[in-house]
Amino acid sequence: MSIYRILNVNRFLNVNRWSKAALSAVACCSLAGSILAQTPASHEMVPERGFTIPSSGQTPFVIQTAPNAVCGLHAANAGDSAPVMKLLANEDGYIRVHVSPKVDSENDAHVQIDCTAGGKLTIYPIHLRSGVAATDAMPAPQTTVPLPKGSRVLPALTEAEAAQLSDQELLGRGYPQRPDASAEPQLYKSWVRAFSKQVTLLAPPTSTSGDQGLGVQYGTEYSLAWCGYEAQGANGTYSSVHGAWYVPDIPIGEPGYQTNSGLWVGLDGDDGATDLVQAGTAQNYLDLDGLNFANYTAWTEVVPNQPVGQPLPLNISAGDQMFVDVWVSDGQAYFLVADDATNETVVSQTALGKTKFLGKTAEWIMERPTVAGKFGELSMFIIAVMNNAYANSTPVSTAANVQLTMVNSSKTDLATASLLPPDGIFFDWKNFH
Repeated sequence: MSIYRILNVNRFLNVNRWSKAALSAVACCSLAGSILAQTPASHEMVPERGFTIPSSGQTPFVIQTAPNAVCGLHAANAGDSAPVMKLLANEDGYIRVHVSPKVDSENDAHVQIDCTAGGKLTIYPIHLRSGVAATDAMPAPQTTVPLPKGSRVLPALTEAEAAQLSDQELLGRGYPQRPDASAEPQLYKSWVRAFSKQVTLLAPPTSTSGDQGLGVQYGTEYSLAWCGYEAQGANGTYSSVHGAWYVPDIPIGEPGYQTNSGLWVGLDGDDGATDLVQAGTAQNYLDLDGLNFANYTAWTEVVPNQPVGQPLPLNISAGDQMFVDVWVSDGQAYFLVADDATNETVVSQTALGKTKFLGKTAEWIMERPTVAGKFGELSMFIIAVMNNAYANSTPVSTAANVQLTMVNSSKTDLATASLLPPDGIFFDWKNFH
């Protein structure tokens, strides 16, 4: 590790030693212009827009592009070999990324976002200024993605309502189906926790898009992709998996590269059950001259029915506490993903289709995603802890029988995991690559 990285890590630890994640503890790669590898039939460059951002901290930055566009963020006038951060627009065309200026950077920076949708390329030049007050010409950026159509604000359920209202009454009020308390006590507990306070229930995406670069594990104790724990059993052993974590803060990046990580829970994916049902968060980071960009997203995926991750319309940020539940029933994969910091929740289901679900394994994983079959740089995380880690209703310390260490091709450790009994896991970052 270079002196540059050591100094920045020490500065982060000193400033943030009492973060929420620390208190709780006691996709994708450098695309090098590949996003626009196929020339669209038409293109357009919109007028440059300017925004003022604070001189410290990570500021969410939202712009509207085309619906379901695939976008690449990079330095203005960059060559084909320059690093690119891949961003995915939602069904209304919004993308969201966090930006922070470096301490010793200039006040002004120019970046570009190239978006393709429907065979058309649109280029969005962006002028960012820090260290000064916002003006009419250089306003503060929009920070929150508008609610998708069909979203609802639901009042909190009382304990009695949660237990006694019929399924028909709950559905009539807009609440998703209640799990069976006797058959799935841990899942029922998660459902009650999610709806025992006022919550914005976001409409799940209806189109198939996305690319987190996450996928299936092949291996056992050492992995080029996965770090964490796995529970292995006979077919039909596992039907649900659960986890809670604070979205890992990425303090610094690897200069000249985009770094990536995915923190998730899933069912199957290993030990002969190679299809996979999973959900979690992705933490991607790009270090540009004078600016740092972080992209925090939540996603679900059913492999191979969905060969890429499906982004969820949650306004997540580093430090947000996430609760993620995945379960399979009657040929459907179900997902409950909640952000306690914003009181936003998505409940969705996806038909298994050609995905062959065996219920043989359950996982709690920190992943190094891939792009075009190649492993990228692993995002640095100072603290990453997963709690409430259960398979069905069994805590990870009892259920897990495989510990996975992430290594590179030279068998150097990139990330390790250790148990925090009864239901916690501590992930320790070692190296970028």
